[in-house]
Amino acid sequence: MGVRERTLLRMRTLPAKVGASRASIWNWVKAGTFPAPIRLSPGAVAWVSDDVEKWIDDRIAASRKAAKGESSVAANDEAFSSKTALGARTDDIQKS
Repeated sequence: MGVRERTLLRMRTLPAKVGASRASIWNWVKAGTFPAPIRLSPGAVAWVSDDVEKWIDDRIAASRKAAKGESSVAANDEAFSSKTALGARTDDIQKS
């Protein structure tokens, strides 16, 4: 696996990157199954690219395991709780 450049991703880029709507992304953040954003300023948040890439990799792995009957996506969601991993409370983050 190559070295990834760590960047910050704004909401306008996330739907295309993860293949989901803005509403779905915010729902996942609230549920703790998608990385929580970091605050850039009082009205702006962004996601750490490494955290989003790891979420994508985890989803791919979980999907492949589920296809083989080894695991489920729900089990993978419990393993990746971005709320605690990133130390951010989604209640404190305003939607941008």
